[in-house]
Amino acid sequence: MLNSVVLVGRLAEDPSYNESENGTKYLRFSLAVNKPFPNKDGEYEVDFVKCVTFDALAQSTSEICKKGSIIGIRGRISTSVSILTVGNESKKIENMDVIAERISFIKI
Repeated sequence: MLNSVVLVGRLAEDPSYNESENGTKYLRFSLAVNKPFPNKDGEYEVDFVKCVTFDALAQSTSEICKKGSIIGIRGRISTSVSILTVGNESKKIENMDVIAERISFIKI
């Protein structure tokens, strides 16, 4: 089995550096990645990929990067399920993130 992701894109927003209840430091960000082919109108669309990284890599990325920064990431896909309850109704929500295990800061 193989779970490996390599992406290069721009940060779609300023990254959000936080600490969990158990003390784990993490950074969430959305990476805007251009699709490699044009749509029917000849324009290149963008995918927005939710990413997260942890600990020292999270801290250094938060200090170096901001909205529009170009980065390359190598990591893996992680899925989780959460339950959203509104009133008497519960809804299962499936989440997918890319866990960035390595980040390259690209300067153009």
